[in-house]
Amino acid sequence: MKKLRYILEFILVKTLFTIIKIFPHSALFAVSSTIGRMIFLLPTISKLTTANVKTCFPEKSRKESKSIARKSMINIVQTFLEFVWFSGSKKRLKAHFQSPLNIEELAKEKTKDGKGFIYVVPHLGNWELAGLICSYLSKTPFAAVARTMNNPYLNKLIVENRTTEGTKIINAKGAVKGMMKALADGYIVATLIDQNTRCRDGGIWTDMFGLPVPTSRAPAMFARKRGCEIAVGGCVREGKKYVTFTEELPRPVSEYRSDEEITQALITATENVIRKYPEQYMWLYKRFQHIPETTNTETADKYPYYSEVVKPRFYSTKVPKSENFFE
Repeated sequence: MKKLRYILEFILVKTLFTIIKIFPHSALFAVSSTIGRMIFLLPTISKLTTANVKTCFPEKSRKESKSIARKSMINIVQTFLEFVWFSGSKKRLKAHFQSPLNIEELAKEKTKDGKGFIYVVPHLGNWELAGLICSYLSKTPFAAVARTMNNPYLNKLIVENRTTEGTKIINAKGAVKGMMKALADGYIVATLIDQNTRCRDGGIWTDMFGLPVPTSRAPAMFARKRGCEIAVGGCVREGKKYVTFTEELPRPVSEYRSDEEITQALITATENVIRKYPEQYMWLYKRFQHIPETTNTETADKYPYYSEVVKPRFYSTKVPKSENFFE
């Protein structure tokens, strides 16, 4: 029965992919707006996304926060539609993207020493399209870390669309070896960072929008170990054009003393970009789910409704508990 369900899901999604690819570009905006607004009507969706926006932008009114959250939901739908529509078509990519930087020259400069280069990509704008554009523009071997879907047929379909520009996919499970090999081979490696990672799984506490959140140290660890550079990058929508961005760190990796310093610099750069495009960030995620057990009451009260103080199992026996850096 599970295999039958997987096959039916694949047929449904494959049919959807075929339909989306024949849409005119302008239709993607209309369709995503309609579907996104409908999804936002669900009370759980509206409550979660609005609470996240309000947590990060307490100065905004409830109405403003709700408007940003609604547009964010539309952005999520549009990200999927655009990923399908653009994949496999260099002509479409060339016609609709803009880049303030020469990504080909940047890629050559960052990978000339053979140590590779790491792009940390937030869930902002169209993070899927960012990979396709970077692979197409950089003309440098490109690898992205991604989770494997339970449905093997759907997973194969998604991977095929992600690799249409020659992108190599590294399985998120056991990604350490894959990332190290890709960097050693001179690849540009893209990975996500704005997700919760428990300390027992290699996470460290960082400051995001004034609150401690657990963040993976992996990108910083790889950068320091390889001696390669690292930056925050992605693709945002400006009107009906797609614009790439690269937020480099204030200092070279070699000048940072620890993984913690680099990770915080990456989160700060990510926050700066989110502040520019809050409507295009994925607020549909419990980013502020974990509260450090040492956090004072005043700070703890700033977390959204779904947050909880971490339990001892949140920590690994090898990783000391974070000090409360707000005191």
